Amino acid sequence: YMLSRFPSAVQQKALHILRSYGIAVIQNARIQTVHESHVQLSQKSSLPYDLMVITTGTIPASLYQKSNLPTGPDGGLLVNTFLQSVNYPNIFGAGDCISFKPQAIDRVGVFAIRQGPILMHNLMAYIKKQPLKPFRPQKLYLSILNMGNKKGIAYRRPFMINGQLAFLLKNYLDNSFMKKYQLCGERNECF
Repeated sequence: YMLSRFPSAVQQKALHILRSYGIAVIQNARIQTVHESHVQLSQKSSLPYDLMVITTGTIPASLYQKSNLPTGPDGGLLVNTFLQSVNYPNIFGAGDCISFKPQAIDRVGVFAIRQGPILMHNLMAYIKKQPLKPFRPQKLYLSILNMGNKKGIAYRRPFMINGQLAFLLKNYLDNSFMKKYQLCGERNECF
């Protein structure tokens, strides 16, 4: 299902917005083959398209499974609370490429961003033989979906808002984050 980790209200709002744009959303169908102008579905039906967007979600690269490193059910590098491989303490990982052993966590930017400083600290601490810091994922976090046409859906359990306010909030947060890492000259400015 589309947006399966979200509650039904968020899924329905997203479907409503997409359909209001004239977008046909097809769920619970497996694509057998993709052709230049149509897809062959597993139900033996063919579906023509002008533009196809495949939204399969984020999955880790197959590198970890091929290297025989321990992986989680989703194929991500299985790490402990210190972001170390559970079997190889000299191998670290963070972000969308890991499976967090203490508990399953969603593949969302907020976790990757918060793992970054912990990962940096732990890499340096490991080299210097100093204590490592644990990563503790937060229970609640804000997700904002850009729905196009300056519309968005913001969700933080149990609240949802949608429309231009959600879009503006996402735009502000994204731009503020990116400005932290912007180099001089990228926009003819220095920050």
